[in-house]
Amino acid sequence: MAILFCNCVHANILSPEAKETALRQLRESGEPFEMVADLCDLVAHGQFVAAEPLKVYACHPRAVKSLLAAAVVASDKLEVVTLRAPTTATTTTPGAWFPVIDFERCTHCMQCLSFCLFGVFAAQDGKIRVAHPDNCKPNCPACARVCPEAAIIFPKHPEPIIHGGDGQREKVDVSALLGGDVYQTLRQRSRFDKERDAATARAERCQCMAKLQKQLGIPPEVLRDLGVESLQKDP
Repeated sequence: MAILFCNCVHANILSPEAKETALRQLRESGEPFEMVADLCDLVAHGQFVAAEPLKVYACHPRAVKSLLAAAVVASDKLEVVTLRAPTTATTTTPGAWFPVIDFERCTHCMQCLSFCLFGVFAAQDGKIRVAHPDNCKPNCPACARVCPEAAIIFPKHPEPIIHGGDGQREKVDVSALLGGDVYQTLRQRSRFDKERDAATARAERCQCMAKLQKQLGIPPEVLRDLGVESLQKDP
């Protein structure tokens, strides 16, 4: 069995005590293992070479299994040892920040594809996938919050329901927040795209993002990148 130890250098989400104990046990066992700076980075940039069976010391099993599914590692050939700290995570450097899809939950409804403004997702043969992970904006979990099945994971996010840990997520009623039918809005966006009115489609999506900033935890810098000058905030 190959053994991999993720140091998760871009976020303080692993328990130092758990890491120290695990490393000591591995070294005392004499078993060969490989330590990587950040497993998310390797997978995002296609640098991860799959080996089966595989034992991984990292964050939550659901997050790791969904992450490595993209690297074609079968879940029944994968064992995950959780080192994640129970405390709130803090991001130290941007690092690899991108969504991971849990395909055991995903229904391929394409809501994430319609909602994301940065071209992170793509569809192929009716299936959603993370096509351009580097396009994702650091610390923005908006697509995970609007996913109807809670199938989108951000391993470095502080909230358990977003980073693949335990807990029940309260579903976000995007339609209610927007004061209308979000699906009609998305259909309108598709119509504008087909008519090649990209500027109008982008303006509508920017307005939607600004209105949902607080509820979806969208960082202000993401809206600045979009050129949204006036943010709608609750009093």
